[in-house]
Amino acid sequence: MASKVSKRSVANIKGILEHENGVLQIRVEDIETPYVLSDFLKDFVDLEVRMSVVHMEDLD
Repeated sequence: MASKVSKRSVANIKGILEHENGVLQIRVEDIETPYVLSDFLKDFVDLEVRMSVVHMEDLD
């Protein structure tokens, strides 16, 4: 039986994924410093999470 009470935590970010010196970071438009992915997601450490990465391309 599913719980009738739940709490959801979400982190969303949209930008260009970069990999430099073993560090994954996301460069967001109009923000000078890229977000280091491990820092961005630190609130979720030791929690069970579901993760997806999406890339969409227009096919004109």
